[in-house]
Amino acid sequence: MKQWVQQWVTTFHDTIERAVEEQLQRLSPYEADDRAVVQRAVQHVRRGAIRWEVGDEPATIRYTVEPSEQQVTLRSNEPSTWNEREHLSGWLSLYSMSHSVNELIESWREGAFQPSGRPATNERTPEAWNRFFNHSIDQFLLLVDGATTHVFVNEWKQVYRRFDEQKPFEWEWQPLYELFGTLSLLEASLPVIGQVIDSHDYELPYEKWQAEQLLDEATHRIRRAVHQLKEQPRLFETDAFFKALPPLIRRATLSTTDLFSFRFHTYRLLWEELFKEREQLEEMEQLYEVTASDALFFNAALHILHGKDFSLAPLFARSDEEAVERAITFANYVETEDRIDLLHELTTFIVERSDEWIRPDLPFTTREERLQEVYDFIVRADFSEEACETWLRSFGDVAESLYAQFLIDRDRCGDWTQLVLQSDTMASLFTNDVREVVARRAPEAVVPIYHQFVLRAIDGKTRDDYRQAVRLLKEMKRPALQAFASDWWNGYIEAIQQSFSRLRALREELEKGQLTV
Repeated sequence: MKQWVQQWVTTFHDTIERAVEEQLQRLSPYEADDRAVVQRAVQHVRRGAIRWEVGDEPATIRYTVEPSEQQVTLRSNEPSTWNEREHLSGWLSLYSMSHSVNELIESWREGAFQPSGRPATNERTPEAWNRFFNHSIDQFLLLVDGATTHVFVNEWKQVYRRFDEQKPFEWEWQPLYELFGTLSLLEASLPVIGQVIDSHDYELPYEKWQAEQLLDEATHRIRRAVHQLKEQPRLFETDAFFKALPPLIRRATLSTTDLFSFRFHTYRLLWEELFKEREQLEEMEQLYEVTASDALFFNAALHILHGKDFSLAPLFARSDEEAVERAITFANYVETEDRIDLLHELTTFIVERSDEWIRPDLPFTTREERLQEVYDFIVRADFSEEACETWLRSFGDVAESLYAQFLIDRDRCGDWTQLVLQSDTMASLFTNDVREVVARRAPEAVVPIYHQFVLRAIDGKTRDDYRQAVRLLKEMKRPALQAFASDWWNGYIEAIQQSFSRLRALREELEKGQLTV
């Protein structure tokens, strides 16, 4: 920041504060046009879009909002100009150099600059509650538009703080109030949270973790509210709220195409735990009128709940990455419902389109995790060994570790040995746990692999490498004696000694090791 700008802020500190306060007094947080004015000014400040210049006259300062070149002049000695809306960006930028803009806007949202307070929630109607929740959420969206994930998370918590401050005193009403508030907040914020979590920017793991924590908090609040509502009798006065709840649930869970698993499980939890059979059947009819494609999965879950027939064909209409992700979530669900017939059909769909979900441009570890997930379905759906092996081999190196485990699980230790010997990353396939398992089942299978590691150690040509070779030979000794006679083992050690007879340090380490039987 240029020193002369800071000097101007210091000199006209009181003027800046009064100008900002007068502006906000004339702008209402309850009016959409006024909120847009404040939102635009906050964005300019946060983006650092304001460029300052020295004024032509005393007590003046000029600025432009990039990329525009139109100049605006602020006059500290003309109070009549302080409340002009187009000047808010400039005054707010100057204010931010010595005060917290977040705290200022928070106070404005709370009505601190307005003669009227925030909407009351003591009126027990769904409409009154929704007005309050929507008002709070509108202010939330005003501040987070274009903001960083960190700002988004902080403002999210502030929304919940305001919700909690206004919750009903009677404990019988509190879970229903919390459920309405959480679903309203999810409806507004899930699109943003989904963009962060499902983003392909793998350089921002902390931001993804922050967003996931928001979902965990929402899940906790919803589960707590559902549990409390189930434990208490439904009051006659709450009938209107339960009637208003289904459309709110649909809006919250169908507000975005991201985060399908979260939305699907949230929808199921609410409908399976809070509503009776008649209401569930009515919801099935309502979902037929919903155009969102994800509604098909929600409707299918209700059909399964009531043992009604339905076709999976509409669920398979899409064949992109998102379709596979949805099929995986739904497959996990049908398995818990013991619908093995549906599990096999869904797994077939997942396998046929798995190359779209396990794309080469994804990080290696992500592809490995997705391979493992699909492989688990293949096993549970009882696919043939040949089909499973063909699928694994089609993914090459990324499936190498999983394919090795596949061979071990089927006692194909000889094939496993060949796979390890041909791999460029032998060590990753020959871990302590794996070689102990194979050595118990087929000790002869690990001997050739140990031999290759011994040769690699010897090629290091240092005494430490020779000591490592001896340690490997000692590990190799037990499975070798189990698989072959002691004569074979003694002959093998002798062959090693003769092959490298010119390496005096190696001979010394072999003698110290006392490897022969």
